[in-house]
Amino acid sequence: MKISTKILFLATLLFTVISCKKDDPDPVLPYEDFILIGNQGAWGSNNGSITAYNHETKEVVSNAFEKVNGYKLGDLVQSMTVLDDLVYICVSGSDKIEIINKNTLEVQEGIQGLENPRYIFPISYVKAYVSSWEFGENSEIGVVNLQSNTKTGSIQTGWIESMVFQGDNVWATGHDTNKVFLINIDDDIIENEVTVNFAPQSIIKDKDDHVWVLSWGEKDWMSNTNNNTAGSIARIDPSSNTIDKQFFFPSEFDTPSNLTIDPTLQTLYFISEGNLFKMDIGASALPTSPMVDLPQYLYAVGVKSNNEVYVSESEFSSNGTVYIYNDTQLVDSLVAGVGPASFSF
Repeated sequence: MKISTKILFLATLLFTVISCKKDDPDPVLPYEDFILIGNQGAWGSNNGSITAYNHETKEVVSNAFEKVNGYKLGDLVQSMTVLDDLVYICVSGSDKIEIINKNTLEVQEGIQGLENPRYIFPISYVKAYVSSWEFGENSEIGVVNLQSNTKTGSIQTGWIESMVFQGDNVWATGHDTNKVFLINIDDDIIENEVTVNFAPQSIIKDKDDHVWVLSWGEKDWMSNTNNNTAGSIARIDPSSNTIDKQFFFPSEFDTPSNLTIDPTLQTLYFISEGNLFKMDIGASALPTSPMVDLPQYLYAVGVKSNNEVYVSESEFSSNGTVYIYNDTQLVDSLVAGVGPASFSF
């Protein structure tokens, strides 16, 4: 009788455990359907932040990082990079990278020991490159181990603003030079370089494996603006590592920026003279008319699809505004934080 009672108890316990497992609710993912907007904040003001936006419900959550984690994100939120369920946030003025779960915004870990980290570029699940900028000759690409979240090495490149894969290598824009560098990702060394227009700022790759580089051109705002030269967009042929197409902007006072591409890798987007432009990769000239007509001076662009384009404006003295377009049709707008500058889809 004792044995029967024990067996009955164990059977009941097993049934209870199985029943509980079946009834366990799915984990709560409060930000699963949200787009994240990284707000730089004003230099030295420690007011960088994340705004979360739900495209379906139109819900906007301001200071979302702080609300979830209980402390301010930091000074100058430069960029955000997604790797699976993690978002790496480069907070350059605070010399750190925060790592959060993209569905909950809860901090997982962080990467310290980096000076002014601007952009993180995952090479694999184990290694990433982090560009940094410092006055003088200290700018470099830091090599980071993503398992231990520690810096393990560096590549002496100078100021790098953007990176993109090219086969088994990475192209990196030398923003204080007229070079883009080809980096061997196995040995972490510069293997080649291509001369482009001065101050390459952003770089992308299209569906045909061509690399596109947007450059500012020479800009002498302090002493003699007559020394200014026009910015440009150049295309690099991957088979020869030479420029096979180049378009110059009409004004030497323009500082074009934010070259990006849609998910089909066929349409380029960029900002010129504060306006948003789009251009097919097969175009033979720069577009002359903006994609949209906005009175504001635009600062950043993010492309979720050709039917969902995000652009922001900011004066860095108050909260900025983000506009969302379906092609050329304005479908929504929202107030973000100070200096909305990056988007995480």
